[in-house]
Amino acid sequence: MPRPVGRGPTRSSRSSGADTVVVATLRELLPNLRDLGGLPTGDGRRVAQGRLLRSDGLQRLTAEQRARVVEGLGVRTLIDLRSELERGRTGEVEFEIGGDGAVHRVPILDGSYMQAAAEGLSLTHMFDAITFDETAALAEAAGLVAAGPAPVLVFCTAGKDRTGILVALLLDALGVDRSAIVDDFTASEAGVELVMQAFLANFDDDELPDIPAEVKAAPPELLRGLLDRVDERAGGARALLVAAGLDPAAFDGLETMLLEPASG
Repeated sequence: MPRPVGRGPTRSSRSSGADTVVVATLRELLPNLRDLGGLPTGDGRRVAQGRLLRSDGLQRLTAEQRARVVEGLGVRTLIDLRSELERGRTGEVEFEIGGDGAVHRVPILDGSYMQAAAEGLSLTHMFDAITFDETAALAEAAGLVAAGPAPVLVFCTAGKDRTGILVALLLDALGVDRSAIVDDFTASEAGVELVMQAFLANFDDDELPDIPAEVKAAPPELLRGLLDRVDERAGGARALLVAAGLDPAAFDGLETMLLEPASG
């Protein structure tokens, strides 16, 4: 029986969090950065601003730039989903988070996505591998989001696949409108294009790596199909995460932290 992970914060863990202007300004450093605030649920509530944010890899930034991100967003919980292989290539990156904040490393998958795509593994297969083979890691990360404190920033290398799946499962479990979840995912495509441009700027023209176009793609049918398969194979996002070890009480914490009451 998997050990339950994550229980959830008290209401005192709520935070006013990141300002939308600050988020927009920091996109010059992290092109795939965005706040999940504002997404609607089916029962009339919305995800609160400044509680849960997602981005591409902070490891590309200087220490000064990382401090600017953490301080500007008010980050108190940082969750790094990069694999041990990726962290080994860039070295461990230190973050200064004061007070009761914490940095958590939850590696998902062992290899490189670009390498897997170059070898012919489709995004659909990669998404299934992440979701159905790495459920324990996803449940651990979900428990850490629930435990807070907020604001929580989740990131991987490009901020599209692993981060996108974790965020989608959390939002789906909370009843966020599925079309809004898919729209948020597709917004990653423009961000990843800029991430890749920054990455390629480090190479001479004769050394440019061959990056498959699929690595940058975030088509709506990719995530929509994945969430349909989660429904069919696991009974939904909540059931998937609980079966992998997430304490059911964590969803109360997630609702308290992330959702605003219905207006009116």
